Amino acid sequence: MKQNPLYHLAKIRQEKVEAAAKKLSDALTASARAAEQKRASERARDEVTHANLAVERSAQEQLQSGQLRAADLAQQAHWQVGADQRAFDAAHAVQQRQQAAKNADGAAQQARADTAQAKADADVVATLLEREKAQRIAQEHAQLEEAAEEGFLSRYGRSK
Repeated sequence: MKQNPLYHLAKIRQEKVEAAAKKLSDALTASARAAEQKRASERARDEVTHANLAVERSAQEQLQSGQLRAADLAQQAHWQVGADQRAFDAAHAVQQRQQAAKNADGAAQQARADTAQAKADADVVATLLEREKAQRIAQEHAQLEEAAEEGFLSRYGRSK
């Protein structure tokens, strides 16, 4: 018996669903990882900011109490440049992580849509296969009934 081409199509569609589901899983994993990296960079930025503020507060207190010399002020200014750079780097890292998280979320949304479309396509083929199977079964039943009727009529001497 010749195999129905819908079976091959159904297999291909199911493989597409499985591939889309894997892609979705990978995208969700990447999205979660990006969100965690974003949170980690925000924590690092906050730590740098907190440390910088603590050092600045301490230096301000020393300056007000007259404990700093000119060399200390120069060293403080040099340190401040480095602290500002660390704060800028931390803020920049947060921005990059936020963009990466946004991109990962977008990829996950697209993967969800692709998975839904692949599933819908597979469902269409499955519905066609079920409908064809039901028609084939109905046709077989009709043939069996007709054969039984012909057998009955031929056995008892009557014909159609």
